[in-house]
Amino acid sequence: MARRESLASLLSPGQPTVAAARTGDSPAAVLLPVTRLAPNPQNPREDLGDLSDLKDIVGIQLQSVLAVTRGAYLRLWPEYGEALRGVDHVIVNGCRRHAAAVRYGRPELITVVNDEVAASRARLRRASLDENANRKDFDPIEEARAVKALVEEYESAAAAARAEGWSAAWVSQRTRLLLLAPEVQSSIRARAAGGEGMSLRDARWLAGRPNLAELSAARQFDAVAAMKEPAQAERFAASATPSAAEASGGGGDGGEAAAGPGRAPVSDPAPAYTAVYAGADTMRPTSSGTASATSPVTATPSSPRERGGAPSPRPAPAAPASPPDVNWADLVAVTDMLCERLGTAELGGLLQLIAARLARPA
Repeated sequence: MARRESLASLLSPGQPTVAAARTGDSPAAVLLPVTRLAPNPQNPREDLGDLSDLKDIVGIQLQSVLAVTRGAYLRLWPEYGEALRGVDHVIVNGCRRHAAAVRYGRPELITVVNDEVAASRARLRRASLDENANRKDFDPIEEARAVKALVEEYESAAAAARAEGWSAAWVSQRTRLLLLAPEVQSSIRARAAGGEGMSLRDARWLAGRPNLAELSAARQFDAVAAMKEPAQAERFAASATPSAAEASGGGGDGGEAAAGPGRAPVSDPAPAYTAVYAGADTMRPTSSGTASATSPVTATPSSPRERGGAPSPRPAPAAPASPPDVNWADLVAVTDMLCERLGTAELGGLLQLIAARLARPA
């Protein structure tokens, strides 16, 4: 019975060479010195995190590293010529493995060198993004920056979505997170790392609001609180309304500038629950925090004359609720808004109405 050999045991340091290791058009794995490898300067991960889970790399490397030659990389980003001086290859996938090898003392890494990955900047960025996308510690802000960088390699976000097989809503849902205040982004990252902070669902709702750039970090946090807690809405609306001094251009210390030419006024937050269309039952929060439908309240007759005579006039119906602040072209934001404001039964009814409307002959 043949003895099983590991890949590392079949390769001696530096042998075979990259050219000799290629079989047909498929690049093969080779052992390369760690000192001649450099991590990707465009790696979407800012922090490689705790490397202790890779300490066993000293004895065995379970997964190879993907790299391109220095020349192929510099054809895409020549500005890194000085930073990459003294290395032969740039790692695209496996930067954590490389960092662990340096820390724990592994001299060589099993590496697949494939310059086809560097055929374009977009292709190399996508290869790096795909490796990190499923990592548990790859937080939403890092993903958003990676997606934005990839989108910028194309003429437009729509062109990037088509080329990469994404939907426009998927791209928008991620890149809009970068419009949030830095403090809010830090809160999202803290929550993603297992600590206290803003949930990704709340962050995406907030990122879908118009005039987001007009809201300070404090008001962005308040907007989420108002959305989740109807009692906070009035206080948020009051804080979002400029004072007389601000309206005249004389805001106090630390205050935000009042709306003026070229600046849209800060809009009030959408109410926690609103009617879907005029005449619909009002959605009201229950004690459990979920929405329930209630019929319009009518006046109760209080005198015998009213009971026996002509019916008393009903109070005038309340004006329809203002439409929520949402970008209706952003289907993800619209979906999040509806899920926040409607109960399960109402959502089911809405879907049936939409299906029936689409089934009508043109």
